[in-house]
Amino acid sequence: MKLLLLIVLVIGTSITTIAQENYKISGKIEGMADGTLLLISEERGMVDTLGITPIINEAFEFTGTTDKPIGAYITTTDQQGIIPLILENANFTIFAGTSGVIIQEGFQQEIYNRFCKINTEIIQQQTQTELQLTEQKGNNSKVQTLINQFNQFLENAQAKEKKLLQEYADTYVAAYVIFSSMQQMELETLKGRYSLLGENAKSTIPGQAIANLIAQQEKLTEGNVAPDFTIKKTDGNSIVLRNTKGKVKLIHFWASWSIPCRQENISLLKIYQKYHTKGLEIISISLDNNRMEWLKAVGEDGMIWENGSDLKGQQSEIARLFFVKNLPHSLLLDENNVIVAKNLRDDALREKIAEQLKGK
Repeated sequence: MKLLLLIVLVIGTSITTIAQENYKISGKIEGMADGTLLLISEERGMVDTLGITPIINEAFEFTGTTDKPIGAYITTTDQQGIIPLILENANFTIFAGTSGVIIQEGFQQEIYNRFCKINTEIIQQQTQTELQLTEQKGNNSKVQTLINQFNQFLENAQAKEKKLLQEYADTYVAAYVIFSSMQQMELETLKGRYSLLGENAKSTIPGQAIANLIAQQEKLTEGNVAPDFTIKKTDGNSIVLRNTKGKVKLIHFWASWSIPCRQENISLLKIYQKYHTKGLEIISISLDNNRMEWLKAVGEDGMIWENGSDLKGQQSEIARLFFVKNLPHSLLLDENNVIVAKNLRDDALREKIAEQLKGK
């Protein structure tokens, strides 16, 4: 049986107020064959094995000590599933069954459970919305209504998370929660979340990692030169940013499976037809991993400008280079590849392009 991934159900837990010098993790994994379990942390950017223990008759136990709270997880030797927890010197009780994972005890863990409950609600709502979108494919009005409803749900969930972060702003777990999802956050959202943390939370390893990521992403703000890249075109040749001539250049990330992207492609075609002869170049980078689906969408949407993809989907190296979190995503550059704007749409994009081309 595989361990259940990331979903932690909250039950009544008591918060330990009496300090102790070691930890004990006792647990049961329903249906698990006898074998070996590992207690692992990757907080420092490498796999650190904190403990190894047998699981016999579905039961296991880890013991040890830690000088501070640390994000960890329990897994099998072949990485078949993960049970995440915030490890500290406390007595933990874990039960993993068909309905999820229950973890009792630990002050930091109790707080983490509350964050996980919000995350689980988001995942469930997203799954339901994606199913409804599939059923309503082709009904643009209904699709947009469903997207708006999910966005409102997501906004409310994020507000709950923010309130919880404010309540426990100076704890390790607050920094760990932000750290765990920081790669999916837009820069301003990440900076806003980081600003909520107290000094103790900021000094933790997750807190320092957040600060480092913010510094990296700020290199991609307006006024900075965009990093160079090379990517394969539809014909197998390469696009190199520094070799692309244009008075204004738009780097555009999209995917064939994204409805908002496909809608934006229509707008981009009109913009390209109007401004290409005046000096606009567009480089669209697809986050598809299916070549045929990518090429089909390029043809259907009339994307007559430069198109490239490494066909690695959302693991695209170029997307990582530019910290792409959501689609569509775009950067507008001048002729020297200096970023002049990000994520402009429709009329705002037209006006900015016209402004940049004026007098050139």
